[in-house]
Amino acid sequence: MDASGEAIILGGLEPGQHKVLIELADPTHNVITSETVTLMLPNPKR
Repeated sequence: MDASGEAIILGGLEPGQHKVLIELADPTHNVITSETVTLMLPNPKR
Protein backbone atom coordinates (compact mmCIF):
# COMPACT_ATOMS: atom_id res chain seq x y z
CA MET A 1 0.00 0.00 0.00
CA ASP A 2 1.33 3.42 -0.94
CA ALA A 3 -0.57 6.66 -0.46
CA SER A 4 2.43 8.99 -0.57
CA GLY A 5 1.97 10.23 -4.13
CA GLU A 6 5.63 9.43 -4.80
CA ALA A 7 6.98 7.17 -7.55
CA ILE A 8 6.72 3.42 -6.98
CA ILE A 9 10.17 1.81 -7.07
CA LEU A 10 10.50 -1.91 -7.77
CA GLY A 11 13.83 -3.40 -6.74
CA GLY A 12 15.45 -6.79 -7.11
CA LEU A 13 13.92 -7.70 -10.46
CA GLU A 14 15.97 -9.94 -12.74
CA PRO A 15 16.51 -8.99 -16.40
CA GLY A 16 13.62 -10.02 -18.63
CA GLN A 17 9.91 -9.37 -18.98
CA HIS A 18 7.78 -8.66 -15.92
CA LYS A 19 4.09 -7.88 -15.45
CA VAL A 20 3.11 -5.62 -12.56
CA LEU A 21 -0.48 -5.19 -11.39
CA ILE A 22 -1.24 -1.70 -10.05
CA GLU A 23 -4.52 -1.28 -8.16
CA LEU A 24 -6.18 1.95 -7.02
CA ALA A 25 -8.25 1.35 -3.90
CA ASP A 26 -10.50 3.44 -1.70
CA PRO A 27 -9.87 3.92 2.06
CA THR A 28 -11.72 0.66 2.80
CA HIS A 29 -9.41 -1.25 0.41
CA ASN A 30 -12.04 -1.83 -2.28
CA VAL A 31 -10.34 -1.77 -5.68
CA ILE A 32 -11.65 1.10 -7.82
CA THR A 33 -9.57 0.38 -10.91
CA SER A 34 -6.49 -1.60 -11.87
CA GLU A 35 -4.01 -1.86 -14.70
CA THR A 36 -1.29 -4.33 -15.59
CA VAL A 37 1.97 -2.84 -16.82
CA THR A 38 4.52 -4.92 -18.74
CA LEU A 39 8.18 -4.04 -18.21
CA MET A 40 11.23 -5.31 -20.10
CA LEU A 41 14.47 -5.04 -18.12
CA PRO A 42 17.60 -5.44 -20.27
CA ASN A 43 20.70 -7.36 -19.23
CA PRO A 44 23.29 -4.98 -17.78
CA LYS A 45 26.12 -4.09 -20.15
CA ARG A 46 29.49 -5.44 -19.07
